[in-house]
Amino acid sequence: DFILHQDSAPSHVSKFTLSFLNERKVNYISPNVWTPTSPGNAPMDNFAWGYMEEQLKHRKSKTIGFQRHFNEIWKNITQ
Repeated sequence: DFILHQDSAPSHVSKFTLSFLNERKVNYISPNVWTPTSPGNAPMDNFAWGYMEEQLKHRKSKTIGFQRHFNEIWKNITQ
């Protein structure tokens, strides 16, 4: 069993998406309960993606090169 944890992106909270999840009986945290800006609830959103964006903006790679750079930076993040 799992619980789907999305943010409040428009595509995640659209009527279509929520109907899709409900019809398939997917367990998820509903948008009215989820607090997307709480660092305690989404530490990866509040650290990793900002960090990755900062690191990647200095590189001019696309597609495969971008993926290599992303993986390299990701692997070097320490706990």
